[in-house]
Amino acid sequence: MLKILSQLLDWLFPRRCYCCRKTSQTSVCNNCLASIKILKPTPIKIINNTKIYSSTVYSGVTKKLIRAIKYHQKQEFDKELAALMFKFWQTLNEKELSYEIIPTPTFKTRLKQRKYDHIKLICNQFARMTDSKVNTELLKRTKDTKPQYKLTLKQREENLKNAFSCDKSAYEGGHVLLVDDICTTGATLSEMIKTLHSSGITDITALCCSCNESYTKNSTTS
Repeated sequence: MLKILSQLLDWLFPRRCYCCRKTSQTSVCNNCLASIKILKPTPIKIINNTKIYSSTVYSGVTKKLIRAIKYHQKQEFDKELAALMFKFWQTLNEKELSYEIIPTPTFKTRLKQRKYDHIKLICNQFARMTDSKVNTELLKRTKDTKPQYKLTLKQREENLKNAFSCDKSAYEGGHVLLVDDICTTGATLSEMIKTLHSSGITDITALCCSCNESYTKNSTTS
């Protein structure tokens, strides 16, 4: 009876892809997922000898998924975003190393507003795929910074100055992988790297789910 009712509801109210709104058995249809271009396995930026990688460009379906999980309570898209990162990660030589995954910390008041940490959700999924460990104790956000999207690079750097603290006692001695959702100017990652360096932690790589298109012209693989 329940199965019949479920089938009736699917017929009356067919499931639709979040991105294109076409009928789909999954939250994001295969066509939309296939439209996402994975970047070449080269750094988009190097900050203080730390390679910064990005899986995709912040546009199209990727942009919709990130905005959905970040602003619209669509926590279920953590799997899709982690899968994009994993697909990219498989092309890197660095994948052979053992990592402590460090999500970009969110300040406590913003975390309270959102009710969950979207980057941590993505990191947890990515950690399962790579058999790695997520460490949320090493870096903390100690400053409630302004939203970055309207700020210039110089303003971003000033906004983020001393925004993080490092608890070296939480460091297990492995290679650190910083993870963020979007790399716009690299100011956030730069401040995180600076904070880790000040505690003597220099074995660092950074991976973003997406980045500005300006970083990646002629850099897609599939």
